[in-house]
Amino acid sequence: MKKPRKSRRIPLSDAYWHFAPKRLINELHELQSQPKKLPKVSDDKIENIKNLFTLGGTLFDELFIAKPPLRKMAKHLIQQLGRERLEAWGVLTKPTLAQEPQRIAAFIFKGNPKIHWNNCTIENLGRKFEIVEICRPGEISHVLHKPMKTAKGRPGRPRVDDKIMEVVRELDRRHMFEGKLEKERVALVQGQCRSQYSSAFPRESQPSRTKVREILKQFNHSVSGKKIP
Repeated sequence: MKKPRKSRRIPLSDAYWHFAPKRLINELHELQSQPKKLPKVSDDKIENIKNLFTLGGTLFDELFIAKPPLRKMAKHLIQQLGRERLEAWGVLTKPTLAQEPQRIAAFIFKGNPKIHWNNCTIENLGRKFEIVEICRPGEISHVLHKPMKTAKGRPGRPRVDDKIMEVVRELDRRHMFEGKLEKERVALVQGQCRSQYSSAFPRESQPSRTKVREILKQFNHSVSGKKIP
């Protein structure tokens, strides 16, 4: 009997590569072998993406859409999402702030969506989604509704501080806190925790706002000379 396939949620910043057809990956390798075209990268897929990210922010986005076959990879991913062959999940931040990640409707990827690949955000039709992740159909919903298990059937919940701190560090690394009010930062952390650790945070109220604020304060004090703006 085969084991069920483990759910994989790929950040938007990595998804165009992860779900790219082999022919486009080969085309990219061929282009990279030419002098003065793209930065020389390793064979590891994740390292390839991270090396490209050293260009950073808007400059990365501008270079991204200008360079084939990266442009072709991006177009292929958007087409797959628009045809519902892949699913996108993210936290709605405009026009209102959602409390947890939700599936992004396929029509958001049609027309002319504004995508910031490096920041994992998409905007279209008056809606903005952040912390966008991509998966194959049905994988995310299975994880989000998986019931929490306790060790050896005993009551009680495992310590969650480390999980929340990990989420805070990742959001800070992606500059997702910049320009946001405290309540917006708390909501982002709550949503990402439920998405990333659904078994530890199965309810909409988890982790609590009080606990998230506590972890955010710890994070501010743990980073020397740094404070979330």
